[in-house]
Amino acid sequence: MPQMSVTELNKKLKGKNYSSLYYFYGKDVMSVELYTKTLVKKLVSDDEAVYNFHKFNGKDKLSDFVFEYWHRLYRCLRNIYALP
Repeated sequence: MPQMSVTELNKKLKGKNYSSLYYFYGKDVMSVELYTKTLVKKLVSDDEAVYNFHKFNGKDKLSDFVFEYWHRLYRCLRNIYALP
């Protein structure tokens, strides 16, 4: 897996040269959270974040995410098409 130093990441953020995927990990949880929040603020508007952004951490269960996603989708479709 290619790795990026903090210096490289800061240069990319300042130059608005973003990658399509980021995977943050490490023992310094505060730095991981800081960079995650910084990227989200730069890349995802508040409106888009409701449906187009998903953050996973080691404590999340993918099954919970899938259930919540389909539940939200069903609610939207129900409202649009008057489903039961």
